[in-house]
Amino acid sequence: MSKLTTRRRPVRSSAALTLVLILGACTSTTEAVSDGSQGSGQTGTTNGDPAQPSADASGITPPAGGLAVADAAFNGERRSDGLLADSVPNQIVVAGGPGAMLIDRATGDEIVLVSPEPIAPGMSPTSAERIVSAFDVGSGRIVFETQGQDSTTISILRAGGNVERLGTGSHVGVNAARQLMAYVASNGAVVVADLDTGEVRSEVALDGNVAALAWTPSGSRLAIAWVDVPASSQSPSNVVSIASVDDDGTISAPIVATKPRSVQWHYPTWIDDETLVVIEQNLVAAADTFSGRVADGVARLAVVDLTNSRVLSSTDLPTGVIAADASPDGEAVAIVGTDGIVRWWSAGGTGLLAVGVWTSATW
Repeated sequence: MSKLTTRRRPVRSSAALTLVLILGACTSTTEAVSDGSQGSGQTGTTNGDPAQPSADASGITPPAGGLAVADAAFNGERRSDGLLADSVPNQIVVAGGPGAMLIDRATGDEIVLVSPEPIAPGMSPTSAERIVSAFDVGSGRIVFETQGQDSTTISILRAGGNVERLGTGSHVGVNAARQLMAYVASNGAVVVADLDTGEVRSEVALDGNVAALAWTPSGSRLAIAWVDVPASSQSPSNVVSIASVDDDGTISAPIVATKPRSVQWHYPTWIDDETLVVIEQNLVAAADTFSGRVADGVARLAVVDLTNSRVLSSTDLPTGVIAADASPDGEAVAIVGTDGIVRWWSAGGTGLLAVGVWTSATW
């Protein structure tokens, strides 16, 4: 694989990085997390009237619908100008067909970290490799996932430029603080392994197909998004389970599904150790989109307080979502749409991070 190619583009001004897309039909709710029951449905209102947005001096209108609840969850003040908080990292790693790239919002640099091997003459395009996810895990190392025709491999790019294979698996989630990663093995089990060596610490099987894995900031728990296939004739359901992870990397607690009402939960990510972000959507096949999928109806970003079992807010999104990652400070979420575009969302607005054919974005 080729790697470490720097390309500089013109630095965007702050104005160019302001609100590019306003979220519509935003609502804040305080719904109980339960199995099939709907909460109080209270919206962010004053004296019974919905909160209305007002444009600031720049003419930008913040999202409507009482995002004060989400503000508290994001531990930050409302940013009506649509700018990211100063504590959000300038650098983000995106991955997709072209490879894995580090984008620096401050300098305008785009650094190609790893790129897939070119197709050999006479080989079918379907045999091409794709970098489907990548993570900056510190000390100059990048962990990335390469999807081939027959299998998906996990590798690490070290600071010296060497690439080492860590194992075979998919849907990787990493926790740099504990130097652990989780992935789905070829047999469908969830595996926790050493981030630097690939040594397996624990493995647990689920009665369903796992679609995403996300660690809490402390690495004490793991959110598992999977398709629950019931024994009866009921339709499969996309749910999120929370597993506890011991100090040695062993998954210790029983994996119990956590899902409110009858919605489908996808692509979890954590604001903090008790606050989860999930994407509420129903993805269906669509031949005319980059990802081959589209949201059937409106996709929503929900902020969930697991301690009190409450949905703090639910915000409409412009497209379906195929990946999500919260920034380390909990102030923003990077969202990869079914159109391959990377956007950010926060309590004060949304904006553009990267245009292309991306499948993941991680801070």
